[in-house]
Amino acid sequence: MSNRATRAIHQIRAVEPAADRVFTRQDLLTANDIAEILQIKRSTALDYMRRGVIPACKIGRRWYALRSQIDDYIGELFGQR
Repeated sequence: MSNRATRAIHQIRAVEPAADRVFTRQDLLTANDIAEILQIKRSTALDYMRRGVIPACKIGRRWYALRSQIDDYIGELFGQR
């Protein structure tokens, strides 16, 4: 795992309350991943991440979000949580 990914995981651990869990690369989503999941443009996904519409954090020049938080976000959009 690269240093950048390791830093991203450590920073996201501070955001997510359940810090006992070990995160892997599959738990982190990039703006491209989110754009694909939500079927929106990458620029829109980045805008949502920057404005806090989608819970995410910036590591270096990249934005990352936790898959579990995105699942919760989508559930909230459809009133399932």
